[in-house]
Amino acid sequence: MLSLVSSVRQWLLQQRKLKVPDDWLEACVDWIQSEHQGPGPLRTSDVNSLVYEQWLVCDLREIEASCLPANLKQQTKVPLSGIFNLQINSVVDVGAPFYGQLQKVRGTDNANVEVTATQATQAARWEPKPSRMLMLSVTDGTHDVKIMEYRPIQCLDVNITPGTKIQVSGNVFCRLGVIMAQSQNIKVLGGEVDSLAETNTPESVLTNAL
Repeated sequence: MLSLVSSVRQWLLQQRKLKVPDDWLEACVDWIQSEHQGPGPLRTSDVNSLVYEQWLVCDLREIEASCLPANLKQQTKVPLSGIFNLQINSVVDVGAPFYGQLQKVRGTDNANVEVTATQATQAARWEPKPSRMLMLSVTDGTHDVKIMEYRPIQCLDVNITPGTKIQVSGNVFCRLGVIMAQSQNIKVLGGEVDSLAETNTPESVLTNAL
C-alpha cells in the first residue's frame, strides 16, 4: 500500500506537476482499491489515472491542498514563477456591465425592445463596445486569489463550469491577490465540483457582483 501511494505521488509530481495532501492521496488509493471488482490487482498506471480523475472532481478546499505562497493579498506586486494547479470557484466578465449580462442570462435582454430601440440606436453611436475581461475567483485549496484576463485567454469563457481545474504556469505578476494572466499562462485541466456548480451559477455570481 505505502509503495503504491509513493509511486502514485511520484507520477503526479512528474507527469502532472501536481502535489496533493498525503492523507487525501492515501485515502483515495485505499478507496480505489476497495472499489475494484475486477480479477487481480489494479495496475499502477490504472491507479494513477483514477487518482487524477478523483482530483479533478474533488473540492480543493475540502482536501486543504496548497501550492500558492501565503499572503498574496497583502503583496502590492509580487512575481510568481513555476506551476500552480488551481480550482475555479466562479468567473465573471468585468469588461461588460453586470446588469446587461444578468439580463441576458435571465432571458430578459429583449424586453421592451420596441420602446428603447431609438435610445439604444442613439447610444450605440457613442458608447464603446465592451471588451471581454474575465475575472476568475480561484483557490489552491487554502489560499483564495483572483486571476484577471488582461490579454485574451482563448481556453476560457464566462460559462466555464465552477470547480474546473486549471494550471497556471510561466512568469506572472500578482497584485494584491490578483494574478495577471494571458493565454500562454493558462491551461484548462478539466473537472468540476457539483456543489459549486449548483451555488455559483452565472445568475447568482452576477447578482452578487451588482
